[in-house]
Amino acid sequence: MDVKYLEYVLETAKQKSITRAAEVLYISQSALSQYIQRLEQDVGAPLFVRNRGEMTLTAAGELYIEAAQSVISIREQLYANIAALRDAGRIRLGVSSAWGIGVVADILPELRRLCPGVRVQITQNKHRRLVQQLGDGELDIILTAANTVAGFKENYRLLRMEQLVLATPAAHHYNLSHAACGHVMTDAEFVEAFGKEPFVCAEEGSTMRAAEQAYFGRVKIHPKVVCEVNDNLAALQMVEGGVGVAFVPADYVKGRGVVAWQPNPPLQRFDITAWREDLKIGKAEKALMGLIEGHRLFK
Repeated sequence: MDVKYLEYVLETAKQKSITRAAEVLYISQSALSQYIQRLEQDVGAPLFVRNRGEMTLTAAGELYIEAAQSVISIREQLYANIAALRDAGRIRLGVSSAWGIGVVADILPELRRLCPGVRVQITQNKHRRLVQQLGDGELDIILTAANTVAGFKENYRLLRMEQLVLATPAAHHYNLSHAACGHVMTDAEFVEAFGKEPFVCAEEGSTMRAAEQAYFGRVKIHPKVVCEVNDNLAALQMVEGGVGVAFVPADYVKGRGVVAWQPNPPLQRFDITAWREDLKIGKAEKALMGLIEGHRLFK
């Protein structure tokens, strides 16, 4: 659908000048002037009033502009619908963490049964980058751990509050002398027992590092960071090896050679699924998000 001639009239009305409109449209002034004259002859009424070098719309011109804008809007919507139809069998899913990959691996067989034609394109990245890709339209849905949901409007679902715990070497003297404490630690107890310990921290820019920094600010310490990692399992291996202590999600410590202490008040992240604000939620998208929300990890 070629609407360039409609755009000629719209630009002329906007610029109120044949000369300026021709410059914006990259056509000659004479060609634009001739086109508008022929159009006015076809319509049977003048579209512009020429007065001292300025062109203003007549009543007929106002009607023409309104119709032209409607046609262009219809074209844009048509192209958007065609693009959506072309991608109807694909969901671009962003995941920020290992637990997210585990959830997706668990639910994909059921999704394929419910929606045999759907193809899920998975991207794994940091939370900040996933949110950016979602806003830019590069992803349809994300499954991520966030420190806040303030940046989202109605386009997210809270799956759970993820508990973060302090992983410590099993042979640490505090663990040996406080085995009956229920593995819950106040801020004051943390500072006394671990405030001067070497810390294995998450890499800068990650949601885990932001959570760590928020906690250190809360208890008013400046920890000695001896190592930075970009993976929670790597952090646990460092703790098991006696490199230091580390904050990790509570789910990760089961079956590992560490002792975990839960801060009190708790240290938490928001585990969420979010989608593009303009996403057309069809059967496949609805099924995917429903399966994620119903996963055993979030019950």
